Amino acid sequence: MDTKDTSLDALCAELLQALAHPLRLKLLKLIGRKHVCQCELAGLLKEHPVNISRHLSVLERGGLIRFEKEGTRMYPLVAFPEILPILRDCEKLGRRITADRVKHARRFTQRTA
Repeated sequence: MDTKDTSLDALCAELLQALAHPLRLKLLKLIGRKHVCQCELAGLLKEHPVNISRHLSVLERGGLIRFEKEGTRMYPLVAFPEILPILRDCEKLGRRITADRVKHARRFTQRTA
């Protein structure tokens, strides 16, 4: 395997780790849809502001968001909008996996009943 491939795999792993929390996915989807101040996110998502701040930091370190200052307010912005269709595809896949699990659970229940 080429070292360039290894570096790219490591970068992809970092990206997926930055995405690997439901709240970070919600944050990305929300700020991808609307221009909202960081100070408003806790109320919109019904989360503690410290928790929001911590997850925004992870997304920023992962290169997925950046901040824009307007006066005294900070606005998180999706750094690469092409991540948004990937998140939608992930949701579709999640629905399919859930349906498949339900189907297999029913089959198993019928066999064991």
